[in-house]
Amino acid sequence: MIMKKPLTTLDLSGLNLESVSKMMEMFYGCSNLETLVLGGSLPQYASVRDRAFKGCGKLKRIYCDPGTAWDAYQGSQVFEGCYSLEGYCPERTTPYNSSFVTVAYARVCTPDEDGYFTSMEYLPSRLGDVNDDGVVNISDVTTLIDYLLGGSLEHFSIANANVNMDSKISISDVTALIDLLLSGE
Repeated sequence: MIMKKPLTTLDLSGLNLESVSKMMEMFYGCSNLETLVLGGSLPQYASVRDRAFKGCGKLKRIYCDPGTAWDAYQGSQVFEGCYSLEGYCPERTTPYNSSFVTVAYARVCTPDEDGYFTSMEYLPSRLGDVNDDGVVNISDVTTLIDYLLGGSLEHFSIANANVNMDSKISISDVTALIDLLLSGE
């Protein structure tokens, strides 16, 4: 297969990879890859994960099902050279650190634990749906402003409200949400 453009996004969430027993160098050297969506397809019990993402220097996010964590059985240099990678949740981010490249960081980032994986619930396609009704529209802007002014948390999604993904809900998210609506995306 000849590709005219470098692969920047790869969505494997629809594949069943449960029978994969080795992930050694699976994405090694995918230097243009920026977003990887694995969903629940990640094999939880692969015995070898060495260098699975090594050299993916532009990789910013790896999306997985909430709670995903690989056991620390085997996996050295799993994230080596993933300089742009960060795990994300609304309360924190886990920026890449060259001292932490083993399988121990192959878990979803949570408010209480660092990890380089990001939960599927924070995929950008859901960002902006502040009132969690399945549609991004002006009602979401109203809901976000209401929240910022001390309003109700009923029908409010903190994860979807952090539109600019900076780990805090602020007026900047209102601006980003309005930009999103005006862009028509």
